[in-house]
Amino acid sequence: RLNNEGGRDYQASVFARYLSGILYEVKRDPDNAFIAYKKTFEMPKGIGKEDLKKKSLTSMLTILSEPSLDQKKVMELSFFVYKKYLELYPKDELSKKLFPKLFNLYVKNNQYKEANDLILPFCENFPQEKEVQKGMIATIVEDSLKKKDLMLVLFWFNKTKSGFLGFDENFKTKLEAAVASLYFERIALLEKENKKEEAALEYMKIYNNNNFGSKIKSKAVFNASGLYLEIGKFQDSYNY
Repeated sequence: RLNNEGGRDYQASVFARYLSGILYEVKRDPDNAFIAYKKTFEMPKGIGKEDLKKKSLTSMLTILSEPSLDQKKVMELSFFVYKKYLELYPKDELSKKLFPKLFNLYVKNNQYKEANDLILPFCENFPQEKEVQKGMIATIVEDSLKKKDLMLVLFWFNKTKSGFLGFDENFKTKLEAAVASLYFERIALLEKENKKEEAALEYMKIYNNNNFGSKIKSKAVFNASGLYLEIGKFQDSYNY
């Protein structure tokens, strides 16, 4: 009868799991308490289950602050709890703290892609947390520049130039110079491989991106014109 998710026996079994977690906490046994709460959370959905689902996650969050737990284990469990909480309750007040916490865990674990994926949902759900979000973007941009990840840097460059989060002009100017340098470096490799037409097209992408300043755009179109001349596309060279 315990398989009847809507029946009283099933509800009682869910609550019993949750209650055992509380009892383990009273006994100062955080490991077994966490296991009990996790099992409560993972039990199939039934009547009255949703309230215990959230309570179980909240209880697991509390246990993670227990100093007696192995810190390596805490990090592993934190990934699970933070992700589940944000997935289910992204607008909850507690999530305002969990977005940066999970972001920092990802960064610490060198999982920058996963860290980056948190930023826009955080911004959408908590637009008032601009300064925290700016710091997160700066962290991703710094890592992306080191890894020469042009597409990701370019994405945040275009976002910040559009006024996103209100970055100051100093940050945007430095980012523009860094993106342009990375872009020109990438195109230089194409030229070295004798892919001159492809390189010219990349220069034109810079020229057509209105987020770049006139100095960078002028350099890009000048280089594109020269390449078109080299490959015999005289009309294209003349046009630019």
